[in-house]
Amino acid sequence: MEFKAKTPNVGVASFAKDHFKIEPHSVTIQVQTIIETSGGEIPVYKADIRFYRPNSGEYFYLLGCHSAEHLLSTAAYAIYGAKILDLSPMGCMTGFYCTFLAPELLEYSAWVRIFEDALAIETLPGALPETCGNYLMHDTISAKKALREFLNGYSEELFRVK
Repeated sequence: MEFKAKTPNVGVASFAKDHFKIEPHSVTIQVQTIIETSGGEIPVYKADIRFYRPNSGEYFYLLGCHSAEHLLSTAAYAIYGAKILDLSPMGCMTGFYCTFLAPELLEYSAWVRIFEDALAIETLPGALPETCGNYLMHDTISAKKALREFLNGYSEELFRVK
């Protein structure tokens, strides 16, 4: 299949944001790129899932972040499958990015469901030496605490589609 992409945002979108205005417990979605195919245009979305306010002194505990990634990825993929292209932690340890094709994720309630499903997981998926690059670096208790705190602070006012 032949396709080409057109990128509405030049450069790294996160670097263009005023990080003093980013709120914790928020999800902000924008179109990352648009893929042009013979069948039409396909928007590729990117969600900024912010657990902590940048530069506030609050950040993910590394082991908890790793476990939260496993929980959120598992929940998101279970619901949306191949429409989830990637879910990965931010280098600043204040949240996650999720790149996706699922227009269903342009709804506030879809993110609530992902978090609720992630919290319902009892055994941490992919946490064995055969399935994880650093299987000893996990803390499910810390991860679930961060997920609960996110949900407790998350509201429709903190959900934005740009």
